[in-house]
Amino acid sequence: MKKKNLFFVAAIICLLSASFYLLPTASLARMMPGAITYNGTGELAPVTFSHAVHLNYGTACNDCHSKVFEKKSGAAGRAMTMKTMEEGKFCGTCHDGEYAFSVKVKTDCARCHVK
Repeated sequence: MKKKNLFFVAAIICLLSASFYLLPTASLARMMPGAITYNGTGELAPVTFSHAVHLNYGTACNDCHSKVFEKKSGAAGRAMTMKTMEEGKFCGTCHDGEYAFSVKVKTDCARCHVK
């Protein structure tokens, strides 16, 4: 009887562990923080970053955290500017024109700066 219970507990643990890797992106997005709005954009419209949108493109949490951004809200602070992004930092790490649309293309401003 003990072996049967041990097997049952092990099976549940395996199923729960596997579910974290097999969750659909939409389910994972529901567990993520909501959208983040950056208001310090000067004359340009604010930028709203959506975790869900980026997860739908196949990125994973550890693609950005803690390689590009710290997990602490507001950690990028004033260092995140168009200039630093054009230098390949912050959003510009991926938005380089090869992996994703470029932060350097002026006609794409409205893709992030939405009124």
